[in-house]
Amino acid sequence: MSDFTLVIQGGGSRGSYAAGVIDTLMDKGYWASQVYGTSAGALIGCNYLSKDIGRCVKMIYEMPRNKKFISPINYFKSGSVFDFGFLLENLPKIELPFNFEEFKKNPCKFFAGATNCLSGEAAYFSKDDPDFWKALRASASLPLVSKPIFVDGIPYLDGGTSCPVAFEKPLNDGIKKIVVIATRAKGYRKPPLHRFEYWLAKHLYKGYPKWLIVYKKNIETYNSLMDKMDGLADQGRIFVFYPSIPLKIGHAEKRKKKLEEIINLGIKDALLSLPALKAYLSK
Repeated sequence: MSDFTLVIQGGGSRGSYAAGVIDTLMDKGYWASQVYGTSAGALIGCNYLSKDIGRCVKMIYEMPRNKKFISPINYFKSGSVFDFGFLLENLPKIELPFNFEEFKKNPCKFFAGATNCLSGEAAYFSKDDPDFWKALRASASLPLVSKPIFVDGIPYLDGGTSCPVAFEKPLNDGIKKIVVIATRAKGYRKPPLHRFEYWLAKHLYKGYPKWLIVYKKNIETYNSLMDKMDGLADQGRIFVFYPSIPLKIGHAEKRKKKLEEIINLGIKDALLSLPALKAYLSK
């Protein structure tokens, strides 16, 4: 285990890029002392702690086409288009085994980022928290297609709303070595929020005014955070795996060939970047 913090960006199916990078880091023996994941990045990060090489790739191939996991009907049954009960409880025990024992005993710390709907602030849940698996659901509960997940009586939604890429938390904690897996090419910035999206959010989450403020400012927050991340990477203060080409992929991509292309890009970019990563970590 090395003394660095790994941060994994979310982004739905763009997480397939992170899966390729993660498998490469595990295969080459790069083990962090702590991990921060947001949304899909948190779901993928769990496989890093369980040391299940290849599992998140299989999960990415399976989930978008599995009607048990993704279906509009799920919203009325479980409060989200995505059935996280199936993903985090049924699948790991039967169809796609997850090494819960290794995940638990691994000394690496793990934090899933979610957004507190009452305060609008980012919250980071440790794998040691009693309600961690519920918090993990909250981290990946996308606005507009999910109802809030209550953790210890407090409603939470997708971590990407308040903490799109959670490198600031370890940075503010004084961590010297931070490695980020980005799922957008360097220089990407989000376009303005569509009027309809905000109208729908106001309708669905009218009981959470502070969350709505953060949601409305999310584009501005995201772009400002990317400016900061790119600047820190250029200065050599953090290390970032960027997709070498823009990821032209849907949020819930179903085409296996397209997902495979993105995974392979992550593997290729990671292998090419390993000498630079080694140099960064040895400073």
